[in-house]
Amino acid sequence: MYKMIYLSSLLTIQFIYFSNKLYCQPLFKHIPYGESSVSFYSEIQIDKNRFWNKDEGIHRNVQLQIWYPVEKQKKESRMKYRDYLKYLGKQDNYREVVDPEAFGEKIHLFPARHFEADSTNLLELLETRMLAHESNSLPKKIAKLILFSQGATGTPINNTPLFELLASYGYVVVSFPTRQINHTIKFTDDLSSSLKCQTADIRFILDFLKRNYSEQLQELHYIGISSGALASYEVLATMDFKASTFVSLDGSISYAIMKQFISNYKLPLLDIPTLLVYRNVDGLNNSFHANASSSEFETLIYNNLRHADFTSGTLINRRVSNFNGPTHPDASDSYEHLAAKILSFLSNEQIQFKINLNENYIVK
Repeated sequence: MYKMIYLSSLLTIQFIYFSNKLYCQPLFKHIPYGESSVSFYSEIQIDKNRFWNKDEGIHRNVQLQIWYPVEKQKKESRMKYRDYLKYLGKQDNYREVVDPEAFGEKIHLFPARHFEADSTNLLELLETRMLAHESNSLPKKIAKLILFSQGATGTPINNTPLFELLASYGYVVVSFPTRQINHTIKFTDDLSSSLKCQTADIRFILDFLKRNYSEQLQELHYIGISSGALASYEVLATMDFKASTFVSLDGSISYAIMKQFISNYKLPLLDIPTLLVYRNVDGLNNSFHANASSSEFETLIYNNLRHADFTSGTLINRRVSNFNGPTHPDASDSYEHLAAKILSFLSNEQIQFKINLNENYIVK
């Protein structure tokens, strides 16, 4: 009997050990996190100058989500993705899962194409522990701000690990779910109007932040992924606040298909240090890149990343068994290489990381 109790206890200890090893280890393996802890806060902002449903008098709301650095505490209760789900924007093309502990609500995670057919196994992701802990208020001050714009079908969960990494280095990261134009027209139904709407969302959030933090703000960085890069670019061209840097992650501005939207703009962007990161594929907007004439303009091309791999989903593949991971086995390492490059570019300091990336994957 004692042997059975001993064996049972041993198995329990092993289970707890492996569970903690799975759910508490950092998503980034090769990049050290910064010295700060990370807080997360979210609130709804109402834009009374625009309607979501004009017939019913419903104005457009934008879900502000913010990750910011705080001093390390001895004991921190870090969030899990299940805690984070209540803040996520809903998207039509996201696979739905019913979480029995989330009051039966349907939740939306990564784009459905990333997961195997049995989406109920996504509950594994819900137990993955994040770096951030939940806050009940906005930060008291913002010195270094990153405004991150999602793609056409993006919610911030796609890039949360990157936000947490950046915040641990002292940056305040603000993002929001991409929403369709109104209650009837989807984003992809009218791309031109959708991009204008996304640009208006960025300006609305930026105006809110400037009203509250303009006296403290020292740096303003724009990062956009996919269509979010183009929306950020539009804001940069008309803004009245000097930006520090602009980073495009496989952004639409890099591709010929979006040439009509950026024909009036030249590089470098208003003399802003610019980093364009994209895939080595056909259809690149070479004439757009040819306009660059500044040493502050950099390009970084990856041979082994798909469009979807420019999100932090490549890291989730390490933790969730049914995540349809990158097509290339070294894509996760390439994403970490990219994250380190972003940190170095923003700070103008070289971030040290331990990773042996095949140079054939990068075309500079």
